[in-house]
Formats: sequence, structure tokens, C-alpha cells
Amino acid sequence: MTVNQIKVETRIPGGLLGAPARLVLEFPLQETISIADLIRLKVEEEARRLIAMQTLDQHSEARLGREYQDLASGALATLPQPLDLEAEVQKAQQAFANGRFLILVDGNRYTRLDEPVTLTPQSAAKFIRLMPLTGG
Repeated sequence: MTVNQIKVETRIPGGLLGAPARLVLEFPLQETISIADLIRLKVEEEARRLIAMQTLDQHSEARLGREYQDLASGALATLPQPLDLEAEVQKAQQAFANGRFLILVDGNRYTRLDEPVTLTPQSAAKFIRLMPLTGG
């Protein structure tokens, strides 16, 4: 199976929490996947990076899924021990379904978890956290 990559940016308005640069996800050439699967790929790659960072004792900056965590509840904890990857994937997918962040792939906005997206070697995705307005 030929493998390509897609660059994924995570953006949080105002640069809140020092969002990371880009993740690089691997996918089979010309594969059409669902938005739910794209979210899964992103969470899995974040988890791999965070585990590696903890192994290197750089855990002070390790945070999982900034765009889908609940800021109000203080749920921006470092990597849970042990990591329940499936629970994190479900949390991220539910946050997307609830409109807490949006996804753009090649400039097109996707709104449903079951929407198909065809990834090419030139594809780029952005995960953008939506922040509620204060005062109204």
C-alpha cells in the first residue's frame, strides 16, 4: 500500500494555549475517508507524539486535543495515565458534532462526521476551535 501524508493545522483563536504547529498524518494514496476517520487519525497522531514527549521527559507541554477539550471544566490536563485512546477519539468526534470546532480540508468546510473527504498528496486540513463570545 502506498502511503502519503496530509498536513493538519490546529488553530485556536488568539493563539490560546500555544497550539502546536502542524501534525503530519499518513493515509493510503487517494483514499476517501470520513471526517470521523480524519479526526481519529489526528487524535492517534497526537497521542503518539505525547507519549514520545513523555518518554523524553518533556511532558510539561504535553496536551491532548486542544480544540475539543472543554476550557470551562479545566479539562486540559496532561496525558491521562493510562491513555484511553478510544475515549479520546470519541470525545473529539462528539465535540465536532456539537460544533465546538470546525474542519476545513483544501478550503472546504465539513459539517458532519459521516461526510466523505478525498485526500490527495497536496491536501491540507485545518482544525479550528470555535470560542463562545462573552457577554452575549
